[in-house]
Amino acid sequence: MKAQELTETVVRRLRENRDTVSVDVVALFCEVSPNTVHGWLRGSNPLGGLTTLRLWHLLNELRIDSPELRKVHNNYPFGGYLGRLLAFDAVQITALRELFKSSKIDGESVKENAIYRACRNESKLVTDMSLEDLEAKYAGDLETAYGMLDPEIIEAFRKAQEADQETSVTQVAAPAVAQPVITTPPLEQPAQPVVTSDDSIRTGLVHELAKEIVHGNVAINMAIAALTADERDLLRKSVGPKTLYELSANATWLSSERLMQRGE
Repeated sequence: MKAQELTETVVRRLRENRDTVSVDVVALFCEVSPNTVHGWLRGSNPLGGLTTLRLWHLLNELRIDSPELRKVHNNYPFGGYLGRLLAFDAVQITALRELFKSSKIDGESVKENAIYRACRNESKLVTDMSLEDLEAKYAGDLETAYGMLDPEIIEAFRKAQEADQETSVTQVAAPAVAQPVITTPPLEQPAQPVVTSDDSIRTGLVHELAKEIVHGNVAINMAIAALTADERDLLRKSVGPKTLYELSANATWLSSERLMQRGE
């Protein structure tokens, strides 16, 4: 997607959701003043490449549908991850230029615009570095950057995630939650219905989810450890970049939210 087209798209999306997206959160995340954000809403104050990238990823993090960002993660996950690193201020673009300095595009060293184009999947970077290499190098920086976000931003992310999860639970598990859960005591006692509250049901679901994550993670780690590099590459292709991105994003969310709660 071209830069101007992307800017127009994300600003339009911001206007369409102006009643639910906080101007202060946008200003904090994009590192601009609230007056600048109001200018975007009025159609003034043009956005630069990095600011557009930040707004794009912010709206996606707030669970506002961003189909073109999904397309980037599906078609060029390397560029999608680069964009996330820059949007969350996990790495400076000068550091990325240094990282890719041996790469050549049209006979020149990598410039900022070339990196921004890669983040939009407008073009691809010529580099020997794989997505796995990039993630291994910057995963810790991304987690740290997430944990250092302003509490108001973290709270906005939390509310957006909870709303998204509420929608998912309602759609998938509404029939089960809507009915009281009745258990039958031993035969020698009079049978009495035991009604479990919605809160208890949700707590039970969380515990079951935790068990699945822990047990599944152990099994996955053991299985992956036994794979060769070629087999891991095949696994990534089979799973797909979208699923890998979602797993990475959710893991980052869980760990960084805990850091914020502990004040670290």
